[in-house]
Parts: sequence; structure tokens; C-alpha cells
Amino acid sequence: MASVIFRGRRVKVQIGTLLIETPATGDGLNVEIDVVRTLDRLPNTATVKIYNMTEMHRRQCEALTGDDRIALEIGYVTTGLFEIFRGEVRLAQTARQDADLVTTIEAADGHKAINARINRSYARGTKLSVVLRDLQQLSGMGPGNLDEMLAREPRLANAKLETGITLRGEAGKLIQEALGPQGFTGSVQAGVMQVTGTGGLPATAVLLKPGTGLLGSPSLALDQDGKTRILSAEARPQPGLEPGRQVRVEAESVTGTFVVQRSQYAGSVNGEQWTAAIEARPY
Repeated sequence: MASVIFRGRRVKVQIGTLLIETPATGDGLNVEIDVVRTLDRLPNTATVKIYNMTEMHRRQCEALTGDDRIALEIGYVTTGLFEIFRGEVRLAQTARQDADLVTTIEAADGHKAINARINRSYARGTKLSVVLRDLQQLSGMGPGNLDEMLAREPRLANAKLETGITLRGEAGKLIQEALGPQGFTGSVQAGVMQVTGTGGLPATAVLLKPGTGLLGSPSLALDQDGKTRILSAEARPQPGLEPGRQVRVEAESVTGTFVVQRSQYAGSVNGEQWTAAIEARPY
């Protein structure tokens, strides 16, 4: 695979009806980002800081409510933009930082759906697919890849409850508890349900090596269970490093295929850092 040229950082933020986009020239507003996405039941989070917006745009941001949504795309002039976050605004405020006016927006992905309270009973022999669809619909999250995974994974589609149960609690926790015994995880990604197997999502693995965005030397360390080796790697932001995706790492320190469990995109348009850090389990 030929080397990829990463040049000219870009950001595009849609906040409610307001669109902020750094121009292809690299001039204009400075924008800082910190986005964390995982396969956990907790919501993905984003913090976006925009420097020295006009007063009108600052007021628009400060008037945002939990019903307003934010979509964040980043990338390079040479490779194009790709979405790293979509969620609901939790907080928007402006404060002075030295000579700058900095507007900070904090957001969460699927916060309402993950924390939706569920109370429903099921008889022995009920198909797990029925339970999962109910949890998805009652919580308000989109169906995502649920139907696709049920069609691809017979053990998931054919699983049935061995005893009658009553589900009470937060939807995110209940989805994880329903999927866990079958070897799957359930999370919310961009407002919809994502069911992920141990082998990750059915997509081509992204190749990370010197020349395709890999930064520094990736490392392996034991997980909390003391058995699983977890990959830690840093790369230039690019599509395909989201939780659930497969990555193929080819470096002197580590070679192998892994499934991303956590991604963190951090940095600023005009600063030193502009990276995607991942943690991944062996494929």
C-alpha cells in the first residue's frame, strides 16, 4: 500500500443550526477536540472548544439545549473529512482564556437512550432477538446493525431465554447483560445500537504502519484479567479506527490484527497534537 499524505488539518462542526468549518487554507478559527468512543455501555463523549467566534455565534451556542445535536467531522485537506462523533449537547458556555474567548461545548452520544428506564417481563423460551428489539425501541436508540447481526449470527438469532425474567434498569446496562452471555457487546454509536462480536464488525481492516498514519511504537500490555494482551497505538486521524473495527498493525514492536475497543481523537487545528489513540484486543 502506498504511503498516505496527511496535510492540512480540517474540522467541520454542526451544532444545532450553526455550522462551523475551518477552511481548506488552514486559516480561520482554532478548534480543539477531545472525543472518546468505546464499546462500553456508557455514552461516548465529546468536548469541542472554539476560539473567538463572533458574538452572534457565541450566543447561538450558549442557547443550545439537550434537544440540540452536534455532529463533528475532522480530517485533512489531502484525505478529506470523516465523522468521529454525533450526539446531544449537554453544556455550552463561553469563558475568557488569556486574550481569547473560548466557547466550550460538551456532548454525549445516546445519553438519553442509554439511561432510559426499562421495566418489562418475558416468559421462558422468548427469543433473545425479541428482547433486544424491545430494548432498542423502548430506549429510543436507532436499530443500527441489530438486524444485520441477527441475520449474520445464528447463535444470536436462535438464542432463547432459559427462564422467565423481568428486566428493570437502564437500557444500556440491560443490553450489555443480554448480549454478554452470547459473546457480544452492545453500545450506542452515533445514536444507534451497535452489536459487536469478538471478531469485530464485518469490514476490511485498516492497515496501520509507518507511511499509513501510524505514529511512534505501538505496545502490548495485559488487561485487568491478566490474560488478554491489549494493544495501545497512536495514529493520524483517519476513518476505520472506531470501536468495533478491525485494524492490522505492522510495526517493529507489534504485528497482528486487532479489534478496536476504545478510540480517542484529540488535538487542535493550530496546535501540536492531532491524533487518534486506540486500545484494541487481538482478533
